Parts: sequence; C-alpha cells; structure tokens
Amino acid sequence: MINKAIDNGNYDLPIEAVRKAAEQERVIQFVRENLPTHALLDLSLFTADDESAINSWFMQTNGNHDIHIEKQGLCLLLAWTIEMMQHAGDPEGTM
Repeated sequence: MINKAIDNGNYDLPIEAVRKAAEQERVIQFVRENLPTHALLDLSLFTADDESAINSWFMQTNGNHDIHIEKQGLCLLLAWTIEMMQHAGDPEGTM
C-alpha cells in the first residue's frame, strides 16, 4: 500500500507531518486521513489494540533510530514499517 502510494506519486506527505503524527501516537489515523482514496488502503484488519501498539512503536522509533530518510513522509512510514517487521514489534531492541 505505501509502496504503491510512493510509486504513483499522488501523495506528498511532509516528513515533519509524519513525525508529528508519530509523536502524538496517531500514525494510523494520520494515514487514514491522508491516503483515504488509495484503493489498496485497508486498515480494517487492525483492532484498537493493534493500532495502539503500532502507534506506540512508531512514537518510540521516531527520532531514535537512524534510517536515513530525510525528505519524504511516505518513505519514512515505509522504512518504519520494515524496521518494525524486522524487529518483531520490539522498538527497545532497535535503539
């Protein structure tokens, strides 16, 4: 989903806005608000607990892990998602 949004170039999310959403633990809501028409965007499989855990992970990772993304918010979201998958959802192990 994020790959497709980056590839088609229809979404320009400022990296600062993504980081702010992470600080506020509202990344999932931010994605829903900013990619609402993307055909492959289906976050309905996440429970409230899942969303809370994901938002918490992004908040803890934000600014604490060097992933070399400086310009594009969508690229940052993709990098964080890959990082989360690599560490099985344990941000403490990545910092």
